[in-house]
Amino acid sequence: AANLTNIPAANLVGVCTSGLTKTGGFGKILQVATKRTTSAVSHSNASAQDYTVLTSDAITVSSGSTLVIFGNYHFWMQEASDNQSFHGRQYLQREIGGNDSWADVRAASTATFELAHTGTTLNNYCYLVPVNGYYTHGQSDGTSIKIRIVHRSVQPSSVDLLVFQRNGNESNLMIMEVA
Repeated sequence: AANLTNIPAANLVGVCTSGLTKTGGFGKILQVATKRTTSAVSHSNASAQDYTVLTSDAITVSSGSTLVIFGNYHFWMQEASDNQSFHGRQYLQREIGGNDSWADVRAASTATFELAHTGTTLNNYCYLVPVNGYYTHGQSDGTSIKIRIVHRSVQPSSVDLLVFQRNGNESNLMIMEVA
């Protein structure tokens, strides 16, 4: 009986690759756009609402293409009240054609965070959030699209401090247009 240590590597290539065909994925990358910031943005007595963390520059897309979106952002929340729980959502939105009308990239585009903490100590929460999406836009050649990361602070209804990119931590967006 033969074992793999006795088979020459050249013979393995044919055995391991014969009959394989491409069955999915995408073709070529048409363009890559990136946006990055490390500038801290602070909100004192931050109310429960949506906060835009980072917005891409407009990209001009091709008909029939898809956008693969990778993003991450850093946030830090502080609330000195006892018996508080931090809760919120993170998601991607898109704007088409420069009309300042934003909509979610996908129907179920939110990620959530939840941290319950009770006691007499200062409550704070820090997190580096990944937000990714796959968006088939259905637009014609030459249409411009922007993508943004949105942080929705939900609970408590107001926090003492909400900081994005605290201490120079970075937030990023990378958008790949693929055919």
